[in-house]
Amino acid sequence: MLFLKYVVFLFVIASSILCAEDFPKYRMVDLGLFGTDQSSAIAINENGQVLGTCKEGACNFIFLWDALTGLKLIDLPDDYRSWELKLNNKCQIVGTSYSEFIYRVFLWDPSLGFWELESSKNSIEVAAFNDMGQVLEQVGDQIFLLDHGKKTNLTVLFKEQVPGNWSSFHAVSLNNHGHVAFNAYKSNASEYDTFGQRSFLWKDGQFKMIMPEKGWETSTQVGCLDDEGNIIVNLYHPQRGGNHSQYFISQSRNISTECQGCELIRNGLPVGRDCIPGKLKKDSQGKWYFSKGLQIKKLFIEEFPYYNVSNTTEVRDQNSKGHVIGHIGTMFPGDHAFLAIPETQNE
Repeated sequence: MLFLKYVVFLFVIASSILCAEDFPKYRMVDLGLFGTDQSSAIAINENGQVLGTCKEGACNFIFLWDALTGLKLIDLPDDYRSWELKLNNKCQIVGTSYSEFIYRVFLWDPSLGFWELESSKNSIEVAAFNDMGQVLEQVGDQIFLLDHGKKTNLTVLFKEQVPGNWSSFHAVSLNNHGHVAFNAYKSNASEYDTFGQRSFLWKDGQFKMIMPEKGWETSTQVGCLDDEGNIIVNLYHPQRGGNHSQYFISQSRNISTECQGCELIRNGLPVGRDCIPGKLKKDSQGKWYFSKGLQIKKLFIEEFPYYNVSNTTEVRDQNSKGHVIGHIGTMFPGDHAFLAIPETQNE
């Protein structure tokens, strides 16, 4: 028994050492934003610029924050105070608003200011926005790519290339090469099995099914696509009691591996709920897997022990440098935006 306890002790010590080697030390920044009632970080780009919202009384604001210049409130017309916002690496912001039964898509540029991209009586949702200024839109059950005034209906192109009774589409991700990842649902799925949702990649004018080797006994849902072509896909298995599994796919490295807790991905680094980046590693049998991340709440409590951290923590985004943003509940009224910064990089 004593020997067993000794082995367990060595295992715990070894696990702690491995964890320390896998992850850099993180510094937590509370973006409570100068006495506002509550704040939430929405997106972070590769330059460390944070996009978010804050509230003071009945007034809502959109803000940008970075370590060099601090807080900047974005001046938008009153009708355009929307929380459906996207940020690219040029510090441009795209969002939508709704007023007087009209949906509008707008763009804000740090040098050129604000202008409206389009308006419609149909509901418009912005799914993604890239550094080339392209906007991926969801309009009803259709997907559009807006490219500097040119609007391409990807749903129409898809139906021309891919036969079948496809009834609905859901836009998901757009990378900086203009490649689009989306989901499509086949209304006559009973011909195959229970569910008919599949995931597709649009690249160079062609549509390719993601994970075609998986049969119709599963339903696939793409989670994210990065600039290297890495993809995370969620699989639903009705034949296995309705359980879910997630796969990380890298065509360049010829990897297709199951992982757990992967919700966001940037350049191959996943973020799990309440966690900051796990790393893609290879075990002794040569199988790729994701190690678990570090808990946001634990890091936050270590730096702010006087906070009564609640269960409302939400991770919203991550850049390739390992910076992670979101919001976390505190003992104060409302949530606070946070930024987790790695003090040393461990690639």
